[in-house]
Amino acid sequence: MSIMDFFRTISGLYLFSLISLFTLNAQSIPDRALPHFNSGNKSLKDQHWEIAEEHFSQALRIHPYFAEALNNRGIARYHQKNFSGAMSDFLSALQLRPEWPTLFYNRANVKLIQGDFIGAEKDYTTTLSLNPKHTSAKFNKALTLYAQSNIPAAEKEVNELLQQSPNYSSAWVLSALVQLQQKNLSTAAEFYSKALSQDSLSLRTHFNQAHLSFFTGDYATAAKEFTVLIHKYPQDIGFRMHRGAALFLAGDSHKACEDWKFLHASTEAQQLLKELCK
Repeated sequence: MSIMDFFRTISGLYLFSLISLFTLNAQSIPDRALPHFNSGNKSLKDQHWEIAEEHFSQALRIHPYFAEALNNRGIARYHQKNFSGAMSDFLSALQLRPEWPTLFYNRANVKLIQGDFIGAEKDYTTTLSLNPKHTSAKFNKALTLYAQSNIPAAEKEVNELLQQSPNYSSAWVLSALVQLQQKNLSTAAEFYSKALSQDSLSLRTHFNQAHLSFFTGDYATAAKEFTVLIHKYPQDIGFRMHRGAALFLAGDSHKACEDWKFLHASTEAQQLLKELCK
C-alpha cells in the first residue's frame, strides 16, 4: 500500500462520520430507569461523555433490556473512542430491536472509523433498505465506496443523494473529491463552489482549499490549511490524519508521524504507519 493509497483509503471518514441518538420509544420501561435515561441524554447533549455513560449504565442495571439506553450508551462510548464497547452496545440493542435502522447506522459508523469499509457499507445498505430516506446513511455509504477506491459506485451514490437533497453541502464536497480522483479539476472546482453556496462558513473554505491543494500536489498549502482547522478543532483526529499525509508528501515525515500517532486505522494502514514512522 502506497502513501497515496493509504490516504485515499481513510480520507474524509472522520470528517463526515455521524451518529444517531435515540429518544425514548413508547414501550414499557420501569419508572426508576427513566430519570437515569433522561439524565444521560442531557449529558450527551452537553458532551459529558463519561457522565452520560454512567447514567445509561444505571438505567441498564435497572432494566437490562432497554434498547434505547444501550444505543445511547454506545454513543457515549463512541465519543470516548471506546469503539469495542460501543460496538458491543449496538449489537446488544440490535438483538432487542432488529428492525431499527438507526442501530445498523450506528454500528456502521463504528466499523467505518475502525477501517472496516466493507462491513460499514453492508450496514449502511441495510439502513437504507429499512429507511430509504436516511440521507446520512446514503452519504456515509458513498464515503465507504470512496474509501475502497470504488469511484464509479461512490459517484452514483452521491449523485443520487444530491438529486434527493441538493442542498447537502457535504455531499457536494464528496462529489468534488470524486471528480478530483477522476482528474476533472474544473468540475471539482464547480462542485466546491456549490458546497460553498450552501455553507459559507470560513472553515469550510479552508477545508475545501486543503483538499484541492492536496489533490493538485500543493502539499505545503494543504498542510497549512489543515493546521487552521486543527487550531479550531484540536481534538479532530481526521484533520490531523489529513495534515500528516500532506506533511509526509511535502517531505516532513517527522511532523507527519506526530500527527498520525493519534490515528485509529485498519490493521493494514497501521502496518504502513509502523514502516513509515520507524
